[in-house]
Amino acid sequence: MNRLRLEYATEAFLNAMRREYQKERPTDPVPIRSLQEYTPAQRSALMRAVGAAIKNTRPENDNAFEEWSQKRSASHT
Repeated sequence: MNRLRLEYATEAFLNAMRREYQKERPTDPVPIRSLQEYTPAQRSALMRAVGAAIKNTRPENDNAFEEWSQKRSASHT
């Protein structure tokens, strides 16, 4: 995934997080900032995390997903 697309996905994630926070706490200031308001190191960390999450949804990671899903099901019974 190219960096621009990853930046876009990270900003979309942060926007969704801000909306959810506002729904639950409409009178509180929202602590989740736009991507540009974070330091370069924080932006890189956020983008790495979003990139890792996206990579985990790829078909080549289906075995890891199945293993996680089975463990999750076992712990929720």
